[in-house]
Amino acid sequence: MNWLLSILGGLLASLIAIIFWEKFKKPSLVIEIPNSNNPSIQTLPDGTTKRAFYHLLIRNTGRSTAYNCKIFLRFFDEKGGNPVIGDVINGKWDRGPEPIIESLVPFQVLQDGSVNSRLMETRQGFLIPFAEVLDIHHNVPAEGFCPFIKYDNESECYAFSGWSYLRGQAPGHKVLEWKLNHGKYLMEVELVYAGKRPHKERFLVDNKTTKADGVKLQKTQEPGFTKQWRKYGPLVFIIVATINVGLVIYFVTQLGRVPLSERAAFVTQIIAGTIALAIPFFATAKMWVKIALVTAIELFIAGIFIQAINLVG
Repeated sequence: MNWLLSILGGLLASLIAIIFWEKFKKPSLVIEIPNSNNPSIQTLPDGTTKRAFYHLLIRNTGRSTAYNCKIFLRFFDEKGGNPVIGDVINGKWDRGPEPIIESLVPFQVLQDGSVNSRLMETRQGFLIPFAEVLDIHHNVPAEGFCPFIKYDNESECYAFSGWSYLRGQAPGHKVLEWKLNHGKYLMEVELVYAGKRPHKERFLVDNKTTKADGVKLQKTQEPGFTKQWRKYGPLVFIIVATINVGLVIYFVTQLGRVPLSERAAFVTQIIAGTIALAIPFFATAKMWVKIALVTAIELFIAGIFIQAINLVG
């Protein structure tokens, strides 16, 4: 029995060391509202129309770089239950290129055959992917992006991304499918970067104004339990999974003394429990996660059924 305890102790110590090392060196992203909370105001070429670009900042407080970070925006009603914009919108980093290029375009052919040209803006969709991905380095100034814009003297505002340049209606950047009417909305910002779990935060968008700079933006508070589970949930899973492994090792050493039907019940329930514990750490929309969940439920039911047969027998 001592050798079994030694194996379990070594395995548990190794897992705890790995967890703490990964926790120590991993990126840690925080979404912040700028201190001034004032949008960037732009006056259009007509000299009278103004629009405001609202911004959020992403800061990496960890100890390694968050590579290939992308922004996904979702907009819901004030309670967060029903989506008010059907699309999941890819955010555009401020440092990313605008999908517009100034180029010489001919506009007049002279009598001598020469051509007069002038600089005009042309839209270039191939630049959009370059504005959607960015490496977020640690201990450097925060990176910004604009989640929505608002025009002066209008009640509605519009979600914003690199595609706003191509799909936007006059006077520009107004994508009708991304319109947010007068009212309050819950905006979810999801950051996805290479090799790590997504980071999500929610913000309340209070759009009850016709002033371009009048929209109020504030971060919503997560319930305490949800916040703690998000932080320590993986550790709970590792501990329970380690206990499962220990039980399996112990069970194997006792194979000669345990009836076959009890072995089957024990193994199926151990597998089912491990799969079920892992489910919350993955996106449930993925097909393989749904299949794993169904498999776990079926294995658990099978274990209960076998145990019931043993009791009856």
